[in-house]
Amino acid sequence: MNAKIEMSSFSIVHYQRVTKNLTFDLESLYQRGFQPYKHLITFGILFFFTTLTYSQSARFTWSVDDRYKDSWNAWSEVDYSYKSSYVHPEGFKLIVDGSSSQGGGEKIERYIWRLKGKTQPEFVAFKESLVPKVVINQSNIGAKLKEGKFTLSLKIITSTGKVSESEQTIEIQDYLIVSIGDSFSSGEGNPDVEGKYTLADLMKDACQGKVDEKIKKEDWECRRCHRSKWSAPALTAQRIEEKGKHSSVTFFSFACSGARTEHLIDTEYRGIEFTMPGTPNDEPPLPDHIKPKRVVPPQLESVKDAV
Repeated sequence: MNAKIEMSSFSIVHYQRVTKNLTFDLESLYQRGFQPYKHLITFGILFFFTTLTYSQSARFTWSVDDRYKDSWNAWSEVDYSYKSSYVHPEGFKLIVDGSSSQGGGEKIERYIWRLKGKTQPEFVAFKESLVPKVVINQSNIGAKLKEGKFTLSLKIITSTGKVSESEQTIEIQDYLIVSIGDSFSSGEGNPDVEGKYTLADLMKDACQGKVDEKIKKEDWECRRCHRSKWSAPALTAQRIEEKGKHSSVTFFSFACSGARTEHLIDTEYRGIEFTMPGTPNDEPPLPDHIKPKRVVPPQLESVKDAV
């Protein structure tokens, strides 16, 4: 009895059954254009991915929710520091995604996540969902998720009750990045809102159809110290967080344009601009009699108080 398996225009395997043994007619295969390295590897790859597609397996990825972006909203101009809820969060947010799991041709009905502490052995939490991607935090597991090592496992259950499970050892990390210094660190030359001053600026806007534009002042996230998201330390902190999906970044900037060395160590500073928080940029400076309440503390002292 002769048999053959066809792929494209040539025969991958051509054999003759002699009693119960298989023999390969290699000469015939080569005549048909068979190339062992090319075609057997192709067949192996196809077989591998076909097996993956129809086998049941629990797979997942995980990441830590970003924190850098929250630093700018956490700054209090009145207290001249960062909000305590940002500095000392109730817990971190873990984003888990089981979308790559396979049900072996069946629908996955449930995703059951289990988090067991390794740094904190007493920590155990469960989260069950009908969708593959969820956020695990204090609000849905009833416990603070702190930094440290954990065993994270995923169990999937299909429509017929079949179960598959996998686990990984993960580590939640948060990096504290602090910026201090003068205008080189604050972002003096890179305001968050660019100013427009010259006739050339207005003509350029007019050519682009922006006829309502007018000369305006530049602005920073913290105008008092000309502190910007576009400063080198801020951009560095942002990039570190973007590149490290398994970690987050807590970012402080106490840098202030015009500051001198003593303003970092033990001397208070008025700031490069001294206006009441929340008032227009052209507001007159605050009167001297309230100056003691509005001075900028030494930067190292501010860092110590914040943490």
